Amino acid sequence: MPVPKMSGANETFVVHREDRRFAELLSLLRRSRPNVLVVGSSADTDRAFELMYQYLRTPIVAWIPRESRDLPAASFRTLVVRDVDRLDSTQQGNLVAMMCRLAADIQVVSTAKAPLFPLVERGAFLDRLYYQLNIVYLELTDHAA
Repeated sequence: MPVPKMSGANETFVVHREDRRFAELLSLLRRSRPNVLVVGSSADTDRAFELMYQYLRTPIVAWIPRESRDLPAASFRTLVVRDVDRLDSTQQGNLVAMMCRLAADIQVVSTAKAPLFPLVERGAFLDRLYYQLNIVYLELTDHAA
């Protein structure tokens, strides 16, 4: 089973589901509803989402960019963006604009198959969007660090 690994601004530490720090992560989700960026395989990010689901704001709407180019128009409190690393520049700009317009009203949980920062460094991913999504960073790996 993959080990959840959470990265802070200057530190990375392993968090097991039974670990007190994982409970702290869930408590943080319950209290402050931060944006969350989950990095890992589809199966692993699905599992992480299942664990976080009860702590997210409802209603929850999912956006899968490869299936629909447009952001959901429905009213929601949590937007789940699958494969955020696949957003094109227009979709990234639209997501930034929506997040700025609705910042206090929504929470964004996004998933990616690989870390986004290399895309930011290459100019393929908006740095502003990266920092807005990356409030809580959860990286799922196949082994303990």
